[in-house]
Amino acid sequence: MAKRSNHDAAKDIKKVILAYLMGLSVINVKNHLAEICNKSKNNAKSITKSIVINPNDPLLIAILNSLNISSTHNDEAKRELFKELTDKSKYENIYELLLALCKHSQYEHVHYLVKLINKARPQRNLTLPLLFAALGTGILGIFFAINQKYLIAIGHWLLKAVPKVIFWLGKTFSMVRNIPLLGLVYKSLALLYNWYEVFSTATITRRAMFSQLFFQTVAASLSITAYILAFLADGFGGIPSAALFILSACTDIFQSLYNWHKRNKAWKKHPALKDDDSWETQAEYYRAQSLNNKDAKTIGINILAAILTATAVGIWCAFPGSLAITITCVGFMMLISFTARSMLSGIQKSAARKLQSTLKDEISVDYPDYANQSELLMNGHEGQQAALARREEQCVAKEAALEQREKNLQHIDELTTSVKNLTAANERLIAQLTPPKQGPRSQSFGGPGLFAQKPPPQEPFAPIPPRSCSQ
Repeated sequence: MAKRSNHDAAKDIKKVILAYLMGLSVINVKNHLAEICNKSKNNAKSITKSIVINPNDPLLIAILNSLNISSTHNDEAKRELFKELTDKSKYENIYELLLALCKHSQYEHVHYLVKLINKARPQRNLTLPLLFAALGTGILGIFFAINQKYLIAIGHWLLKAVPKVIFWLGKTFSMVRNIPLLGLVYKSLALLYNWYEVFSTATITRRAMFSQLFFQTVAASLSITAYILAFLADGFGGIPSAALFILSACTDIFQSLYNWHKRNKAWKKHPALKDDDSWETQAEYYRAQSLNNKDAKTIGINILAAILTATAVGIWCAFPGSLAITITCVGFMMLISFTARSMLSGIQKSAARKLQSTLKDEISVDYPDYANQSELLMNGHEGQQAALARREEQCVAKEAALEQREKNLQHIDELTTSVKNLTAANERLIAQLTPPKQGPRSQSFGGPGLFAQKPPPQEPFAPIPPRSCSQ
């Protein structure tokens, strides 16, 4: 495969960046970055650093426009940001530009793109290393076959050394008081790794770096102090150790609440989404929503970890002196810490994948014109077209339902009018059939009227017969 020129590789990297910001799936971004690295025989980070900032570069302008940053934006802050990011004196290459975007709270989602770029490397050719390993194994085999005394000496040394190490480990950790040393070592190494990770991350501001260092150091220091107190107390998890463990877990909750409060405060100021908003405006809305949801899930994970830690500490304190309970509780707390860290990393990956799917399928308007500069988007264009087609079908169905409703209302009005007409006709017919009321008949000419009826004659009361005494 011929080695691709740096110019072609740089142009392809810019297309991948634009496609990612407009919704290309994470797996496709990884595949395209790997393909570029294999063809250019260089890693993606070096290629991105070689792309010099050019304010007139159409792809660079498209990348910034996809983030709703342009020189003609209505918001003055967005115009100033566009001017700053395209300034050669501040940022020499696109990689530095991406790092600068990550330091803005509303563009932190770019951090995952930077992580993908940092990991993308050309595929390693393991032919030569495997060949040398095979040759070395053959040479060693021949050497030990000729000089078997060395092989026997190594075997005797292992038989003497391994049992001593196993015996020392068994004797050391068979004592209850030494079990907290495992947690102490684990937390110390975890703290050192967190420091290294924070200082080596170039996508956060100094303020965010100080905040992370403060919370992580406080949480780890509380746990380390708790393990030291448990060790000094002969491995018993007393009330001071339990309180420090719980405070350490609560510190992570305070950190996640602090981050979520800042994010949610900015999210509430974000204007509501409208159907006629531009693609850039809708994309900015969904990105802000994704960041807010991610921080909310982080709170849930830390609260769950704190509850499990408090449960383990409570069991440890309830059964002092038990070797099995001590080993189980200390190991369980270490696993909680490791699992929570793994779950938080999984939340970031899941949020990035879901955001890409949302940008591709949920936005109700078509891609802007500058999207044609990245042919990679055409592979996922069918998904957006299908979403638009589904939306159009829904609109047609709503219009049909409204038309049917209007017809039903019109039919009801006609029925109401018919009922009113029938009621009026019935009233007129009843009025015609009902005879007019007549007054009292005249008693002239010495008697009642002609058609007057005489009352029936009344019979006189019959006399009651007398009753005899015999009756």
